[in-house]
Amino acid sequence: MSSDIFGRRLDCWINIQQVTTNSMMLRYSHTGWSTPVVAELTGGSEPVVQEQTGNLAGRFIFEELTPDTEYKVKVSIKDEFIELAFRTLPLPRQERLFRIALFSDTHLSTRTNACHGRLHSDSIMLVRSLMQQAAMTADYIIGPGDMADGGKEAEFAALESIIKSVNIPVLAVPGNHDVVHGGDVRFADLFKNTTFFFERDNIQLAGLDTGNGRLNKPCNREVVELIKTDKPLLLFSHFQLFADEWIPDADKVIFDSDECVDMLEKLKLTHGLACIGHKNVAAQVKINDFTQINLPQLTHFPAGYLVLDVYYDEFRLCFEPIPGEILNEYSRLGTEAARYHSHPACKFKSEYRDKYTQFYWNGVVKNGLYL
Repeated sequence: MSSDIFGRRLDCWINIQQVTTNSMMLRYSHTGWSTPVVAELTGGSEPVVQEQTGNLAGRFIFEELTPDTEYKVKVSIKDEFIELAFRTLPLPRQERLFRIALFSDTHLSTRTNACHGRLHSDSIMLVRSLMQQAAMTADYIIGPGDMADGGKEAEFAALESIIKSVNIPVLAVPGNHDVVHGGDVRFADLFKNTTFFFERDNIQLAGLDTGNGRLNKPCNREVVELIKTDKPLLLFSHFQLFADEWIPDADKVIFDSDECVDMLEKLKLTHGLACIGHKNVAAQVKINDFTQINLPQLTHFPAGYLVLDVYYDEFRLCFEPIPGEILNEYSRLGTEAARYHSHPACKFKSEYRDKYTQFYWNGVVKNGLYL
């Protein structure tokens, strides 16, 4: 039988995590270790069935799919099932200009415990291995804040070691966790600055310092002044610049919007994509041709990073989860038990954090619009 809550409950969470032009990946968890989990894909020339047994949490990956095509996947455990729909992305029309790996809120920590669903004890391993993996194909690694968990020297020393181990530029803007305990000075020393602006292939890349929740700073005004509204823009900030309808937290947006109306109005006129950290819940805002998305956290469910492929006429996003689903499932259950914010319409925190993963962390942004 099918149920509205099957696959959307505390002991069983099923959701599509990644969609590309020719593949789809979904994650599942359930309590029946020896119970087969079956995934049946329809929409192609013939159904494709996969089965797994013996996993508390796992993934199904379907490849060799047709671009720009509607599919359905039916996941069954015993006599219950859930059916999810997705559409593969269209093929790009141009050559890719460059690739960015977005590592937001790594919360790199030297702690040996994992509390409230945050994978502190595994953070150094995850950041090191995945940044090195990303550097194999990316041109830049960019972090929109909270690279360190508590602004501590040991955290920045570990981060500096990791940065030196990759062979591509690593840029970042500070988050609220970076700037505590004197971390603001260490951050600026490690990354040479707290803001940045440069152009590549006629694409503008701008990083803003909202580590303390405020945008109205001379360094940010200098960056916004450099932005041209007639060129594509990639913007990076820790705090949201514009409030969205999904995240209910009081600190979901910069604290001084009324002091920097001129800067915000200019950003609304750009053909841009803003990549935001802090809340790490898949959410988005569209204003004219400007799109703002919240990024995943590497060490908190749904844990991973985004790959951003840059074309002259569009930006393409793809969610890359951490290896395996056991750590991710531990983080999910820890999050459910913690006192984290959620959306009033959501019965489970998993739904709040993971509801729009498929749509906002995998897609095409063209002139600020998802297609």
